[in-house]
Amino acid sequence: MTSASRDLARALPLVLVLSLVGTQPEDLKAAESPPVKFPLQVSENNRYLVDADNKPFLVTGDTAWSLIAQLSEQEAIEYLDDRKKRGFNCIIVSLIERRFADKAPATIAGVKPFLKDGDFTQPSSKYFDHAARVIAAAGERGISVWLCPAYLGWGGGDEGWFREVKAAGPRALRSYGKFVGRRFKDHANIVWMPGGDYIMPPEERWAGQELALGIREGGGRQLMTAHGGQTSAVETFGEQDWLAIDNVYRYDPDIWRFYRQAYRQRPVRPFVLIETAYEGEHHATPDRIRRQAWWAVLNGACGQFFGNNPIWYFDAVGHSYVDRKAAPTWRKALDLAGSRDMSRLGAFFQQHPWHRLVPDLDDKLVSDGGGSDVTKVATARTSDGTLALLYVPSKGKEVRELTLDLSRFAGPVRGRWFNPAQDRAAIALPALLTNARGQTVRTPGDNGTGTSDWALVLEVATKE
Repeated sequence: MTSASRDLARALPLVLVLSLVGTQPEDLKAAESPPVKFPLQVSENNRYLVDADNKPFLVTGDTAWSLIAQLSEQEAIEYLDDRKKRGFNCIIVSLIERRFADKAPATIAGVKPFLKDGDFTQPSSKYFDHAARVIAAAGERGISVWLCPAYLGWGGGDEGWFREVKAAGPRALRSYGKFVGRRFKDHANIVWMPGGDYIMPPEERWAGQELALGIREGGGRQLMTAHGGQTSAVETFGEQDWLAIDNVYRYDPDIWRFYRQAYRQRPVRPFVLIETAYEGEHHATPDRIRRQAWWAVLNGACGQFFGNNPIWYFDAVGHSYVDRKAAPTWRKALDLAGSRDMSRLGAFFQQHPWHRLVPDLDDKLVSDGGGSDVTKVATARTSDGTLALLYVPSKGKEVRELTLDLSRFAGPVRGRWFNPAQDRAAIALPALLTNARGQTVRTPGDNGTGTSDWALVLEVATKE
């Protein structure tokens, strides 16, 4: 949701996924996420999130910034029902919208967030009651709301609330934070996300810190991350006691480099891909949308957020967006390739012990053919030598040949190719691979979309 993104403009079929090698499309499983019990917590090793029952929670996120302000409650439920069906379990939402809604800062029904415009010490209970009902509806569907209390806006400009925040001062902002923390302390599905597209100099970090501290004083004990301006949460606010989750926010085509940097960050925190190129913006192709998401999980992220134009602003008008006559409505966008591909990705990782994977940051598994820049192969494996997962980005329709070092596997290896772009039967490798160096595999070529990205599952062969 950068300034550039915004200026460019930022009841459906179930998505199905493969469960076994050789199954036919009609046998595929629905992608709906497994049940979750909130609140979310950080795992014992600080690498991923778990729910209240200590079950690993893979973030499969969507970006719905204007959900509270732009949609009626009935429309919000329509959106949430669709996301639930597709396996999305997290959404990014602005609690109060400054610009990107038809009646901003009011809701579509005309209810303003403050009794006096811009006065953070006078919140409107009617507005926040509406917000609470939307957040509760998400929780009922197993969806965590990553809630931005007051989106600051790119560069602190008029897209967000930073000017009003700065004029109000730290005391007023702390008061607002306390109100918000108290009002939403019992909504266990929230993850708090101060900030919002702003790279704050150190002297202005109070604009997020006062909110965070106020939320804590008000009783809000849920996890917190932060949203920067193409910066990570830690880069945006520095080391803070309240900052439990780090993230990556970059638009670089070779964003995998920043995932590796985040994984190596100390002290260790779980991190997510919080934002990168959205579908429908920045000329992002479907294979780029897939690539940046698969790269994230296989380079150590505990999940990723996908974004789509126009879903993030739900058709709000009056701004300089893409050609609205040519663009789909938000309802039609729900079933575009990006949503289907992210649903497929989430379901794929749910079928594997993703939380036990260790990213191969030194590129040991692919000894030749691993690529670079946008062709970089991502690999991760379990430490017991029984499983490795690879994502091989597209090079047009070309077949890619990889030389693998399988010497760390505990025995002969069975492999199968998974299509990340279509619901097709997995393609088994023709023979077992020896658990030794110098093993060669080739991608199957065109995945049915004119591109050739594939995921490879390598597992120790078990005796029949």
